[in-house]
Amino acid sequence: MNTRISPHQTHPEAYATMLQMENFIRSTSISARLRELIKIRVSMINGCSYCIDMHTRDAVKYGETPERIYLLSVFEEVPHFSPEEKAALKMAVELTLVHQHGLSEETYQEVARHYTPQQIMELTMITVTINGWNRIAKATNMLPALPQEA
Repeated sequence: MNTRISPHQTHPEAYATMLQMENFIRSTSISARLRELIKIRVSMINGCSYCIDMHTRDAVKYGETPERIYLLSVFEEVPHFSPEEKAALKMAVELTLVHQHGLSEETYQEVARHYTPQQIMELTMITVTINGWNRIAKATNMLPALPQEA
């Protein structure tokens, strides 16, 4: 199935708004590796193949290991992630699944042990932004490119 419409060609102003959010989250104090882990995990939940592909590649560029990416769907069970990363990822999951119960007080308090209020807002904006991108990609049927033949 082909892409339905091109977001940046169909409505450049709407696309520019998303790019402004993306530029903001790149300027935050949250590390590039953690930003990409959040984007991958949220994209896994939302079933966005385009974003999983893109952000997995970006994470590797920023030095993330394949092992940690492989284990991202079970981050809470494995010792490969720090307590800070686990808290941020759990917050992203709960915000993405907001229809279930939202951000629990327990998770918020865990995040607050590791991050400043400003960083909590930055983590929130990372999650909000990737959820937006996932929905744009799903609405327009954006798919990852096929691998190039050797």
